[in-house]
Amino acid sequence: MDKVLYIVNPASNGGAGMKVWQRFNRQLPTPVPAQDVLFTDGPDHGSQLASAARGYDLIVAVGGDGTVGEVISGILANQSDDPAPALAVLPTGTGNDIARQVGAYPLQKAITVLQNKRPKFYDLIAVDCQGDDGPKRRYAFVYGTAGFSAVVKFSPWMKRYLGTTIGTYVAMILALLDFDPPKLTITWDGGHYSGTLWMAIAANCEYAGGASIRLAPGAKTDDGVLDLLIIPAKSKPLMLATLLPKIPNGRHVNEPGVQFFRGTTMTIEADRPVLVEVDGDVFGRTPATFKVCPKALRVLSDWSDCR
Repeated sequence: MDKVLYIVNPASNGGAGMKVWQRFNRQLPTPVPAQDVLFTDGPDHGSQLASAARGYDLIVAVGGDGTVGEVISGILANQSDDPAPALAVLPTGTGNDIARQVGAYPLQKAITVLQNKRPKFYDLIAVDCQGDDGPKRRYAFVYGTAGFSAVVKFSPWMKRYLGTTIGTYVAMILALLDFDPPKLTITWDGGHYSGTLWMAIAANCEYAGGASIRLAPGAKTDDGVLDLLIIPAKSKPLMLATLLPKIPNGRHVNEPGVQFFRGTTMTIEADRPVLVEVDGDVFGRTPATFKVCPKALRVLSDWSDCR
């Protein structure tokens, strides 16, 4: 992996991305040539930069999950290089779920992974939904959802003053107060469900939310299937009392009415446009399709700490 491109989000985590990049570059025996460093300047720019890159063996995403997700989608959209470049992550975000999944968190561990250059193939989720200008696609590494999770706002002050686990729970409570559950029609691998739902989830990984949520117990990133959850709506007091407290440790999958199963494709239609979330970022609206892409991406990883 001789030819390396760095795509840096200088604004990630309140400007931490630029500080981390500058510190990392100063510590190298030879600074990275300027032509091999690109800086994002807005939404989806990371995807555009990665898809336009030519002749690189490795693309290093310096940022949070949003930046990493954009770079992944750009790598998959670039059909010019064969094989496609591998991915590495230098995490500078708040949750850093993708970095955690590949054993590249915290930052010093990510640097070690980058130095060791040991790639591993991972599954991805192709998420197709509607945007303001028509159909759009992004690849999810951790999960894709339609419904409640897309309206949860996890502010930086929540993590700073409450911690990741409590902060996530508080954010969910605040979002639930104003949430109006939609009626969703869901199809998957020969199955069908229609009803008023809290949300539907297609998961590729077991943990999310900075490892504070055991979203899909037993999910694996290289088994060629998705772990799918359908969570029906209940009264808000019942949701607060019985479901939300169980999400951090994964016991929500055993709640009455919750369906938890595996499949390769899930399609969602709704009685009104419902927000679609991809790895923590609102990406579009229903109708949406989530489809597994087996072993679609090579990522530099710590094999002993991959989840």
